[in-house]
Amino acid sequence: RSGSDALARNVRRPLGGLGNRRRSSMRRSMPASVAGDRFCTNTFGAGLASAWLLPATLLSFIFARSFTHCSAEVQCGGHSAANCAACPQGHGESWCNGDCMWERSTGRCIDIPFGSQDLYELLELADTAGPSEIKQAYRRLSLVHHPDKNPNADAQHFRAIRDAYEVLSNPETRVLYDTGGMQAVKNAASGNAEKGEGLQKVVELPLEVFYRGMKRTVPVRRRVICRQCRRKRDPTRCKGCIECPPTTEIVHIRHGGMIFPQQRQKPSNEDCRQDIVELEVTLEPGAFPGDRIVFANMGSQTPGEIPGDVTVVLKQQKHERGWARHGNDLVLPINLTVREALLGFDRMIRHIGGNTVQVGTSSVTRPGQLIKVAGMGMPLKGSPSQFGDLYLVASVIFPTELTEAQRVELEGVRALSDAPDMPNRQEL
Repeated sequence: RSGSDALARNVRRPLGGLGNRRRSSMRRSMPASVAGDRFCTNTFGAGLASAWLLPATLLSFIFARSFTHCSAEVQCGGHSAANCAACPQGHGESWCNGDCMWERSTGRCIDIPFGSQDLYELLELADTAGPSEIKQAYRRLSLVHHPDKNPNADAQHFRAIRDAYEVLSNPETRVLYDTGGMQAVKNAASGNAEKGEGLQKVVELPLEVFYRGMKRTVPVRRRVICRQCRRKRDPTRCKGCIECPPTTEIVHIRHGGMIFPQQRQKPSNEDCRQDIVELEVTLEPGAFPGDRIVFANMGSQTPGEIPGDVTVVLKQQKHERGWARHGNDLVLPINLTVREALLGFDRMIRHIGGNTVQVGTSSVTRPGQLIKVAGMGMPLKGSPSQFGDLYLVASVIFPTELTEAQRVELEGVRALSDAPDMPNRQEL
């Protein structure tokens, strides 16, 4: 047949379906550049292992266009396969490692963009480096390895540095890389990664904080994957590390002529430890109790999953001086004597904002009456230059008893006996 017919025939017959004897003989007779420990295939699959029979020009075209992911003669227990995707027992994902990662959407191994080198090592950083340290390292390495700055620089190495910076400088992709390597970054980009459970933290704050606003660090206890344990256990950093929780996967069990889905637990090959992370919560003036501040992907980590979110819920503490909040308004109870209730009063009140407010009236104040002080309430969220109102709730404190002289004095006050809106004594 023609070269194209032979190619089509080879594509339709994956190497994973060949017998061990035929595959071994083919590998023995293949050129060294093809029959090495690792060679690359992509769209045409493992069947291109026999492509060495094709003309040299067509063979070079195939290698140039199609060989974009790694495969190898892999062993697992008592059986073997040409590559991860061709595993006869479906264990391709667990075999895929080293310079490859498993792409769930296509069910095959693909190249890791930067090989197996750790991204932190590419940027010459510790995995505890902060955002500013990552940026400084990238700028420093760019001066050394950028082809425009250094004619002798390796362009491929600079691209690896640049791509590593793009992953680690983004908080979302960095946490994905820390939890599951480039596999997790790739799965999240293709929408195939599951998101783990989130955490909720309730923070109680005084009313003064809701009024003024502030920045505050909130400690959150969570489970993290230990990256150090992947390489070499460190007696200090890996102290307290234990095996991460198993993951749940769906398997299909054949029973007679029926196939049933069944859940089973898959042990983890990662180690985890408990960690306390300090999250900086920013409250703007006028924030409300019940407001939720979400920190994306900062929850507990599980291998192969996008970490869940940490949600900080604001709660207001009960005020010791009786201040309360109703929407954007403030409410304060105020106790008046009988004299102040009848003749008026003038008070200086210490506001929760720290300033002193003068309040008062010259009219009669009834028990339970609201006295409005305009513009002395809470600042409006999003518009801190505007304020609600302050309402004073009046309570009149009556004497528990009167002396004889006080009684005579009050009986002589005509205004008390001529009070309006009082029913006639005979009507009672």
